[in-house]
Amino acid sequence: YYLGRREQSQHELREKLLAKDCDPASVEALLQEFIDEGYQSDERMTCALIKEGIGKKYGTIRIYQILKKHGLTTVTSANQINRWIDEHSDFFNDLILNDIEDHDEKKPSNGFDNDNYEVNWLIQAIEARVRKFGDAIPTDPKEKARQLRFLQYRGFDMGICFDAIKYDLD
Repeated sequence: YYLGRREQSQHELREKLLAKDCDPASVEALLQEFIDEGYQSDERMTCALIKEGIGKKYGTIRIYQILKKHGLTTVTSANQINRWIDEHSDFFNDLILNDIEDHDEKKPSNGFDNDNYEVNWLIQAIEARVRKFGDAIPTDPKEKARQLRFLQYRGFDMGICFDAIKYDLD
């Protein structure tokens, strides 16, 4: 039932089943069976959450927090997200291909650098900022601070936040 609605991490399934007063040994056996049969995969869920985070224009810190919230230990720090994307690039191919098509037509991209197929987090941050505040580069200190707080909340590193308020989409 739980896996039919959305992808679940092993941790989430364990918690939900134990909350229903299921036998812990039976839960562990069931989880192992789900893994063996391919019904449940923490790797697949990690990829799905990273892909969703990229689509929502989140930074690595926010994506990592989402992974931790779901009990996933497949990525152990925000710095490892780019490596995860590179190692599981076949899962992200549709985002990469959409980005190449969008880049040629001058549309907002999915933030992928087409030369090495890594996420360009600066482009992600600029697009998130422009979507929220418009294309104008902030000059007022209060507006700069407001936009920096927004980008920090979205999970971008401070260096990327400072760079993102200096550029527009062009």
